[in-house]
Amino acid sequence: MAWDVAVITQTDVVNALIYELGLYNGFSFMGLLQWAGAPFDENDIMKGDEEVPVCGRAMIFKEGMEREGTGRRKVRSNALRDEARKYFRAQDREGKLRYAVCDSTRADAIDSEIVELHHTEPVYDMGPNGRQINIAELNFEALLVPLCPTCHRIAHTQRPPLTVEQIVTLRSGLL
Repeated sequence: MAWDVAVITQTDVVNALIYELGLYNGFSFMGLLQWAGAPFDENDIMKGDEEVPVCGRAMIFKEGMEREGTGRRKVRSNALRDEARKYFRAQDREGKLRYAVCDSTRADAIDSEIVELHHTEPVYDMGPNGRQINIAELNFEALLVPLCPTCHRIAHTQRPPLTVEQIVTLRSGLL
């Protein structure tokens, strides 16, 4: 079965959405996303009238393209991570790296640990030079919390991030 593929522009898509939603007062593509409450990164949105192939009503988006650029990002310390993992394993009754909220460990069938160390002080608040941490004065439990990936995502649904207690309360209502 052959598909008829039409090519429309971003402007056509925006105009169709604006018309469908009954919004006629000069919304732009970015404005439409903001109006809808959609999280977005300007760099992930096609600019101008780039082509967007459409099969029927399903749009086909560009995904996984390589992009070069310069920018800044916060760098985590691998040494701090390794020391924290050792510390939390030593605190566990079975010597395992246990998730603080779920109170479980990785499945035995999985070879690698799937754990994320959540900073109790958000990394985005640490300033451009980060923070120096002296290992002799380090309180791992005050600085980092081992979380499963799901709980870590839940923690970062708000700014400031949710506490472990808030995640436990939230998850207990979901189960």
